[in-house]
Amino acid sequence: MKNSHLIHRLLLVAAAAAGLQALWDAYQSSMVIAMLDAVILLWLLGLMLLNKVSRQSFVPFIILASIAAILLVTGSLIPQENGLHLLFLPLLCAVFILFDYKQHWEKIVGGGFVLGCYLLLEATNFRLFGDLPMLEAPDRVSFSVNFLSSGVGLFTIFSFLTRANYKAQEHLQEMADEAQRKNNELIKVNEELDRFVYSTSHDLRAPLLSVLGLVQLLEKKPVDETQQSYLKMMRTRISNLEAFINDITSYARNARLPLQPEPLQLQELVDEVFNSHLFLHENNPIALIQQIDFREILSVDRQRLNTVLNNLISNAIKYHQLQHPQPHVTVGASLQGKELHLWVADNGPGISPNVQARMFEMFYRGNERSGGSGLGLYIVKEAIEKLGGRLEVESVYGEGSTFHVWVPVQIVEQQPIQHLPLADG
Repeated sequence: MKNSHLIHRLLLVAAAAAGLQALWDAYQSSMVIAMLDAVILLWLLGLMLLNKVSRQSFVPFIILASIAAILLVTGSLIPQENGLHLLFLPLLCAVFILFDYKQHWEKIVGGGFVLGCYLLLEATNFRLFGDLPMLEAPDRVSFSVNFLSSGVGLFTIFSFLTRANYKAQEHLQEMADEAQRKNNELIKVNEELDRFVYSTSHDLRAPLLSVLGLVQLLEKKPVDETQQSYLKMMRTRISNLEAFINDITSYARNARLPLQPEPLQLQELVDEVFNSHLFLHENNPIALIQQIDFREILSVDRQRLNTVLNNLISNAIKYHQLQHPQPHVTVGASLQGKELHLWVADNGPGISPNVQARMFEMFYRGNERSGGSGLGLYIVKEAIEKLGGRLEVESVYGEGSTFHVWVPVQIVEQQPIQHLPLADG
């Protein structure tokens, strides 16, 4: 049973009050009531022993019901002026000590029983047994003993509750401090890991380019078909590794660098991305369509927006339907207040629902034959979150997909910018 030490103290207070009352009644030559006080004292001592040796769930009910019954019976045999009913208040408060915070029904039943005993006394005008003669006369000493016992009981209960609240707050603060310490350690580890990944990816690029250069030199020499196939395989593997390193670099750059807004004309950026992906579909022509209905110059992080467009357009081209009579990838954009709504749509194979649920996870590949690193869409999601935007996907399996992106932007006033072409007047 929880809080057994406090319950023991409360029972000790009640037993002390019963003992003092028994001595006073004996001194007053009220032997009958003194004997009743002695019986109550023995019963309280028995409850103290039960509380000490037993941890059964019914013990709190026995303690509560016993004391409430004692107050009910005794309160009907002595004058109201003696103040025995004052002990109902600490007994009612003790309900919150006898039962823990999860025992709601036990509190209701126990508290209801105590309150019911007191209301029964009030309803019968403290004469539960009718005209049965009182066992003692009104006595100010008895009132003082009961009043002080009630006060000591309430003080003990509220001291315990205050201490318990302080301990709980202290424990919560310790947990919060520990969580903050671990969070700071994780932040430090993540920063070091990001620096390591960024540095390593750059260090790998140089030897990789050297190997690629050697392959290109070998391709210029006369080789047979077997050697040619080996060289082609090496070039493919090197390209895949280079793409993976580029993904790692993009991820590390996005994690490390703060936002760097700069003036941007979206049509130019889309054209650059389209041109960089022309080689991906040179054998299977795909129409690259631009649908941008504004010419304003935007202030936005160009590098991250370029990363988003590159990955989305690359995926749309890579996984398009070869058998479709008119394959296309459409990039559209519109301004919606202070947000840029950007979408990339294709009429490819679409994305199955089970893949949609996980496709933004790191290293997840919906198809093991895709050959990608599984980082592309994860990097897209991370970059959009860094931009303070959001991402949604609409896809019908077998018909195509549309990726919607919303990012906050600022519209820059139309000022001459050197790298923008001047319109014919």
